[in-house]
Formats: sequence, structure tokens, C-alpha cells
Amino acid sequence: MVLAGAFASWSCGGEEPPEELPPDVAVILIDTLRKDYLDLYGHEAETAPYLRSLGERSAVFDRAYSTSSWTAPATATVMTGLYPQRHGIVVGYNAYGNGDEDEDAEGKPAPEAEEPAGTLLSMLPGEVNTMGEVFKRNGYQTFAVASNVNLSRERGFDRGFDRFETVVQADAPELVKTMAGWTQKRRANRPAFWYLHLNDVHKPYEERDPWYEKRAKPIEDDKARYISEIRYLDNVLESLGTSLGWTEDTVVVVLADHGEEFRDHKGTGHRPKLYGELMNVPMMISAPGITDGGMRVDSAVSLIDVLPTLQDLLGLRDDSERDGVSLMPLLRREPMPARPLFAQRRKPTQETSLWAVVEGRWKLIYFEDKDRVELYNAVDDPLDKRRLNRSRPEVVDRLRELIETARKTKAMDAEQHVMDGGQAMIDHLTEMGYAGDEDGDE
Repeated sequence: MVLAGAFASWSCGGEEPPEELPPDVAVILIDTLRKDYLDLYGHEAETAPYLRSLGERSAVFDRAYSTSSWTAPATATVMTGLYPQRHGIVVGYNAYGNGDEDEDAEGKPAPEAEEPAGTLLSMLPGEVNTMGEVFKRNGYQTFAVASNVNLSRERGFDRGFDRFETVVQADAPELVKTMAGWTQKRRANRPAFWYLHLNDVHKPYEERDPWYEKRAKPIEDDKARYISEIRYLDNVLESLGTSLGWTEDTVVVVLADHGEEFRDHKGTGHRPKLYGELMNVPMMISAPGITDGGMRVDSAVSLIDVLPTLQDLLGLRDDSERDGVSLMPLLRREPMPARPLFAQRRKPTQETSLWAVVEGRWKLIYFEDKDRVELYNAVDDPLDKRRLNRSRPEVVDRLRELIETARKTKAMDAEQHVMDGGQAMIDHLTEMGYAGDEDGDE
């Protein structure tokens, strides 16, 4: 396989072109895709047959963790290989009100949202090359489409992409059509990098026929619509390779930014929490010639590792400092040393955060505003149902020290911009669940 770094050297003036191009690469991020609702990860019903078949020729990570339960921080991590406390994007677009953290037991709706007035938001730090920039500098043509408002030019997500478009409220077929149109005009002597950010399973959950079956209880009907969205999107993904002209050598990464709650911890959506239903994410890498035949990986990994792994796999030259590590040893079925993995969730209108750390089989959540911790066994209890604080005080103390160190991390310098309010923006944020109270979904 031709390495991208060598190809980039030729494309910048080398005398002899390589006989073959580096492989094309596609990163598909499915916003709000809950891992345990996929049959690939053990769901009792068939919810995503195409993803299951892709998993049969991929490295499937059984313990992949997000770095936040928000779209903006988690996706910024994918783009930079940095934790939120380092890249500095810790909040996203949200319309604010004054409700409680969760709906009550009867599902009482939160108060109406107030207009967001001049919210100050950070951009991706300029001192780190983003995923788009890394591929671009290594000779790739780069294309990105997204339907989530948080992936905006104003925050720097377009950096490094030849073509970049955020199509708010677009469903997967529309995004694929846009991407296919660009791809048809691609240069034949350059490899391609595609990034697709698909919002179909995010609120509002549509009733997708023929996969939707109505349920009597509202929360069960939400689940039914959510699962029908997964099945609908999986059907679109099945034809994606044909639409974009993928070959048998194309490297494909599929992952999510976070999951979704359906009353697992007395709430819905993805409000400010760091429990398993939100933080355990699907992640797989199909690397022809390396993951052929498929493999399951039970080592704990994080979204911080996606970009470093692609750099190592493809020989992408870049000297930016990152928090993640290459997972290539795991893809070669070699052991890797264990390390703590962190997550952070900032409430939109407060300076306090929730923090989490996973080390080995243990997971600790720290509530900064209440100075309270919760310990769980992340292996035996992945949805964080049974607190173990009293039985393992020594583990609590050790993991709390790790979180204290993470809390002291300084964010990189980055420009900021003001998001102005407006009724159109409020209407969209409300429909997506990015509104309702200061702890609203994102």
C-alpha cells in the first residue's frame, strides 16, 4: 500500500509519481447513535444489518468511549485527537430557559426556551492541524458534509476541506447526493477523504416505514421511532459506497459522537450526564488487508484515538501534538498498555462540569458543582446502574486524583466568535432538542 506521506512528497514536486494511489478514506459519524441499540453490539432485534456486515470485515471496538455527551466537544475531539479540556470547545449551540435538569416522571415538558443572546463560542485551536488539514497536506482531496448546526465554518470545522457544507435539517440521502456530486468531479490522480456527519437518528425521531411500529407508552414509542431511524439510515449506508465510488481498498471508519437516553437515568435525550447510555459509542475501522475477516477489540479506547490511528495506518505526516494514540497495535492483534480515558460535560450557562474517567474496569463520574462522585464497574455494568463507592474506596481515591489532574489542564489558545440569537435559529434548536432549559439536549 502506498503511504500518503510518500504520495504527498511526490505531489509537491517529486520526480516519479507512484504506481498506485494511497487508499481512499471515509469517516462516517452517526450523531446520537446508541451502541447497545445495534445488533452488531448485541441488540436482540435486527436494527442495522449493513453495519453488522461491515463489522464482519472490520475491527469492532467493544469498549469505545466518547469524550463528551455533546456533539460539538465530541466531534471536535474526532477532528483534533484532543480532549475537550484541551481543544476548548466545551459548549455548543443551545437555546436557553430555566427548567430542571430532567423531565419529571410523567414526562412534563420543560419550559419554553428563551432567545440565546450573543453566546460566546470557541473555535478549533489554530496550533493543531485538524483531520481535514492532515489529509489535505498529505495529498488528499477532502470533502465534508454535515447536517448538525454545530459543525460550522464559524468554529473552524471546515479547515482543510476542499468542499465543506453544513446542510441544516438534511437527511442522509440529501447529504449523500451532495457528496456524490462533488466526488464525480474529483481529480483522478488524487486519493479522496470523505467525512459525513449524519443526523438522522437525532431528535426529532421520524417514523420510518416499514420499520416503525407504534407503541402505547410515549417513551416506548420514542424508542420505536429511534430504532426505525437507525434501520432507515443503515439502509442508506448500504448503498453509500456505490454512490461515492468506493473500491475494495477504501478505508472506512464508522462511529458516533455520543448515545441517547430513554429514561435509563430518569431523563431523555442527551442532557448533562456521563452515564453509559451516552458515553459508550460504536466504533469500527475497516482497513482492507489488515482487518479482513473481522476482529473484536475489548481494550478501552476513545474518540481521541481516531485521528492518530488513521495517521499511523496511512503514513500521514503531521507533527501536531495530540492526546490520543494509534490503535494500530490492536489492529495487528498486539497488546497495548492500559491508560486512563477522560470525558467532560459542561452545562451551557454554568462554569462547572461533569467529569468521568475510565481506567481498566473502573469508571468514576465526578459532579463538580456538588463535589460528589459515583463509581461503577464499566465492564460488568456498562450502563452504570450499580454504584460501588462504599465497596471500593481505594479505587475512588485513585480515580479522583486522575480527574483532579485533568481538571487542571489548560485549553489551547483559540479564537472565539459570538453566536447571535434569532427566531429561525431558536426554532431549529428547539426542534433538534437543543433547547428547553439550561441543561437542554445537544
